[in-house]
Amino acid sequence: MDLTKGSIWQLLRKVTIPASTGSLFQTFYNLVDTYFAGRISPEALAAIAKSWPIYFIAIAVAVGIGAGTTALISNSIGAKEDRKASMYVAQSIVLAIVISIFVTLFGLNFSDELLRIMGSTEESIILTREYLDIIFFGAIIVLAQLSLNGTLNAQGDTKSYRNVLIFTFFLNIFLNPLFIFGYGFIPAFGIAGLAIATLVSQCVGLIYLANKVYCCKLKKYLYPECFKPKFDYISTLFKQSVPIMFTMLMIMFGVFNIFYFVGQFGELATAGYGTAVRIEQVLLLPVIGLNTAVLSIAGQNYGAKMHFRVKEVYGKALMFGSAFMVLAGIFVYLTSEIIISFFYK
Repeated sequence: MDLTKGSIWQLLRKVTIPASTGSLFQTFYNLVDTYFAGRISPEALAAIAKSWPIYFIAIAVAVGIGAGTTALISNSIGAKEDRKASMYVAQSIVLAIVISIFVTLFGLNFSDELLRIMGSTEESIILTREYLDIIFFGAIIVLAQLSLNGTLNAQGDTKSYRNVLIFTFFLNIFLNPLFIFGYGFIPAFGIAGLAIATLVSQCVGLIYLANKVYCCKLKKYLYPECFKPKFDYISTLFKQSVPIMFTMLMIMFGVFNIFYFVGQFGELATAGYGTAVRIEQVLLLPVIGLNTAVLSIAGQNYGAKMHFRVKEVYGKALMFGSAFMVLAGIFVYLTSEIIISFFYK
């Protein structure tokens, strides 16, 4: 999609709606995990809630790489430098693989201490680690998937990732009870089954996105030698990604801080707060989709040196986002007690 032409409102709609729809199903995916954790036990629900700010480390890094990839590739496309854009595609995947190793090592070695800070008992830590260890072993899948999605977003394609999230949502409804409670030759994994179902679903999404990137127009200059690490490209990607990673990690730190204080009131309070955060995410989705649209549209227009369109997309997105969040706040205030009651036996 050429994002340097046409009405900004129409482009925002075309890019935002698929991205928001995909994010909606991703949040539904998380709510399904929360629902099945509640079917296991209140302790399992609390364990999933406490795992979120730690797992968010992997998400923060992945989002940073995805956003950095989108910005640099869209900028190159806008400047008609497709060969350079293809190089960023390959090097973003290399960067995602390298950083995933550090994320995995961090998660496996420091989760216990982070859980203790949040007030978890030793029994709760053991339960939470059953879920988290599997998730961190699969960090490479999360990072590579969002790197590939960043490539597609840069070209205005937010539909492919939407399709992945819709399909994996329905797949997760089937896989969660299968791996949690077992069936036939598949044993009951309990809370670890939630993590196994997640990794299986994400593997399916990774294969689909890899195929979509392989079929896009940037494939023309995407040769095997492009995947050899090149410091200048990786350095540029890293510098572009770090501010976003840092912002996301600060959000994680804020959530972690809240969990620390909520944890003083017991596991049920933690479970309740964790469930409420998942519900809140649903109403953040249009703004997340809007963020994807702004990044893609502004990137291509900046590369094409059409700075007036960059200012226009910023102003209109800010107007829409602010109005929506005011309405979302009112909705949450009026319906919170009714909604959260669905997640407890």
